[in-house]
This record gives sequence, C-alpha cells and structure tokens, in this order.
Amino acid sequence: MACQKTVVDFTGMNDGDILRHLKRVRAHRPDTQICGRFMPDQLNRQLIPPPPPRPTPTLYCRIDGPIEHKKDPPRQRGFFLFMYLYTLSPLFRLTNLK
Repeated sequence: MACQKTVVDFTGMNDGDILRHLKRVRAHRPDTQICGRFMPDQLNRQLIPPPPPRPTPTLYCRIDGPIEHKKDPPRQRGFFLFMYLYTLSPLFRLTNLK
C-alpha cells in the first residue's frame, strides 16, 4: 500500500499565508495531520500573523441646497481691473525716442 499523504509546498509562502492555510485545513478537518516542505529559515520559530488591514479612509461631502455661482460685485471687479492695469503699467511706459 502506497503512502497517500499530500505534501504542501510552503517554501514560497510568508507567515500569513502559512497561518491561513493551516487555519483553513483545520477548519474543514480538525484531526488531519499536515505534511509540508519548508525553507530552513521557516523552521524552529514562531509564525507571526500579519497585522489586520487598515480601513481605507472614506471622504464624505454633504451639500445642502443648490450650488449657486455668485458673480463679483462691480466694485470688486473695478478694483481687480485697477490692480491689473497698475501692475502692467511699467511695461507700457512711453519713452522719449530721439
């Protein structure tokens, strides 16, 4: 009679993957023995579970009522026009050409 054990390759798994696999197998068959292949650095140490995933932040925006675009009052527009022309005036100075 041949041996009918399944050997799981744990060499490419991290601690979290190994723990998940063991938990899944134990949940379905609690009395099952598991055979596996490990790397030397995976043996004789405690497996460290991964930290729980952090919840992704969710941004909420609440708008009460319709959004209205308010135009600048005429006085404010005049001030901005004055400042615009005042800052550009040195570029357009007329010089005495001889």
